[in-house]
This record gives sequence, C-alpha cells and structure tokens, in this order.
Amino acid sequence: MGALNNQNRKIGQAQGLPLQNHVSEKNMDWKTAEPDEIVCHCRGITKAKIVELILSGTSTIGSIERVTEAGTGCGGCRSKILRIIEIYTAPITPEPRAPGTGCCS
Repeated sequence: MGALNNQNRKIGQAQGLPLQNHVSEKNMDWKTAEPDEIVCHCRGITKAKIVELILSGTSTIGSIERVTEAGTGCGGCRSKILRIIEIYTAPITPEPRAPGTGCCS
C-alpha cells in the first residue's frame, strides 16, 4: 500500500497538484470550500468534480470511486467524499400545505 500511495503522490506532483497535509484538512468545511479545493490528492480530484457527479445522480461513495478513482489510493479522502455527499444530498424539507389543499384531500 505504501508503494502505491507514493506512486500516486508522484503522479499528483507531476500534474502540479498541491500535496497538502491531510491533518490540516481534518476540520475543512466542505460546504464552503472553494470548488477547486483538492479532495483526493492521490488522484487530483476536486470538490467541483465530486459535486458535479453528485448533482448528476452519481451520489454513492462506490459510484464516485468507480468514476474518478478517488478514495482508491491511500483512502484518506473517503471521509471527505462522504461528507460532501452528505452536504449535497441532504433531504429537502417540503413546505407544509394547508389542510385540504393537497392532491389527496
């Protein structure tokens, strides 16, 4: 696993991606993070790409991993991906209707 992680980091460095310390991102607020914030350093996947997939219906960790390979290197970003999924798939609470105005009244 260490060799794979180092290889992926080299790929990220070759692509000019910043390899930040995962610890410093521990308290990242993914709701307000910039779209170009790197979620997966091993694969160079941004928040924007994850959100794009979620909004197009690809909203499980497994499906995002299959499409982007994010989460399949060192695995350090899986919790970040899950948090972004949680933010962008939060249930929408419908506005209450007045009694007798619904379709089934």
